[in-house]
Amino acid sequence: MKKTIATLLAALFASLNVFSQTEKSFLSRFEFDLSVGAVQSNKFTIYDFKDFRGNVYDITMGGGLNPKYRFDLGFAVTSSLSVGAYIASSEIRVNELILPDSLGNGSYGYSNGSASSINATFYGLSAKYQLLPLVFKQANKMRFQLYTIAQIGNVSSWQWDIDSEHIYEQIKNPLFTEYSIGLGLGYKFSKHWGIFAEYNYGHFFNDNSSHLRGGLMIRL
Repeated sequence: MKKTIATLLAALFASLNVFSQTEKSFLSRFEFDLSVGAVQSNKFTIYDFKDFRGNVYDITMGGGLNPKYRFDLGFAVTSSLSVGAYIASSEIRVNELILPDSLGNGSYGYSNGSASSINATFYGLSAKYQLLPLVFKQANKMRFQLYTIAQIGNVSSWQWDIDSEHIYEQIKNPLFTEYSIGLGLGYKFSKHWGIFAEYNYGHFFNDNSSHLRGGLMIRL
């Protein structure tokens, strides 16, 4: 009887140990990335502007960079391929251009109290493929990572007019679709965390063709 109970307890312990290892292996497949990128604001051009002196030229405003904060959740399907989803947010601000009046009063510059602002939310799907395992057999044990990334998603945005005293809701912009391919480089300080940088080329919000981001990667 005692031998039977001991055998059952040993079998139970072994099954729990296997379950624990399986659970740990499953959780270790999840990937979390926190990153910061930049979104360029639209450029607005006033063509053939004529000032009070009679000079004619083009004036361009906008085009500045605005921070974009992003969170990625991924899952490693294999040791080389992972798929996931992302969500990001950015406030894209363009200060209004101040021009002299017809008598020459005032000066050229940008207003600090008046602007157009776009609040944008980015969300979509992505897939990463590690390249170093194609060259090195022990690539998974290396600190460096080199990978390609493909992603597609939408941008939901609202545009506002802002002055020094009020915020006015102006319009909800049509849904915009982004897609890109890129190359990323990562460095793992430990098996649980590291840093990375990515360059992506494609079709981005505000007619941009490229995007650079970097941040922190976390692994369980």
